[in-house]
Amino acid sequence: MLPPQARQLRHALIEALEQMKAFYRGEQVVLVWDGLSAHWSRAMRAWVAEQDWLTLERLPAYAPELNPVELLWSSLK
Repeated sequence: MLPPQARQLRHALIEALEQMKAFYRGEQVVLVWDGLSAHWSRAMRAWVAEQDWLTLERLPAYAPELNPVELLWSSLK
C-alpha cells in the first residue's frame, strides 16, 4: 500500500491531467516528464494507458539541456 503522501500526489496529478484533458478537448497532448517516481508509478502508468489523448515522453535521468530547470536546481545546491 502506498503511503498517504504518495496517494495524495497521484490523486493531484490525475486531477491536473483531467483538467488538461478538458482544456485540450479533442486534441492529442504530448507531456514531457522527468523521472519523478510519482510520474512513473504502476498506478500512474495504468491510468495513462487508458488515456488515448495523452502521450508521455520521459526525460533522461540527467539532461539539463532538455530540462533547463535542472540548471537552476544545481545552482541552488
